Amino acid sequence: MSTLHEARRVLLVADLTGYTRAVHSMEALQLARLLDRYYHELEAAIVQHGGRVVKFMGDAVFAIFEDGAGRQAVACARALDGLVRQSELPWNAQLGVNIHSAVVAEGDLGGRFDVVGAGVNYLFRMGGGGLNISEPVYRMLPDGERGVWRKEKPPATYHLGP
Repeated sequence: MSTLHEARRVLLVADLTGYTRAVHSMEALQLARLLDRYYHELEAAIVQHGGRVVKFMGDAVFAIFEDGAGRQAVACARALDGLVRQSELPWNAQLGVNIHSAVVAEGDLGGRFDVVGAGVNYLFRMGGGGLNISEPVYRMLPDGERGVWRKEKPPATYHLGP
């Protein structure tokens, strides 16, 4: 029996640049060890900022935060970026992060926790490098933490600098 329910969440997806090209010649075990260390570092930073990892997808991580936790998610994104910049990844990787707030369905799907809905689709469509946030997250930030307003269609995103 499924334990699905609706909830408003702040969603975060972070993705490395150049991953596929950089790892194409790595041996499988070498890549698995690299990703294992990387996943542990990402999860520790996400949990430290009040988030929960939903899933890892190759070089990407999908995480959620409580409703209204846009500021924490942005702080987490900045911490993740710092982690990648200081990491021992075998290439000059950069992190692209998208953050969005939406009502989603979450719970046990196919025997494991997952989050689905139009808000998740929106999150993954935001695209672009750097740190991009949707308007609902932008409005959660205090004025002093807001960056340049760069509205694009579709969807509207706000770029918070390097």
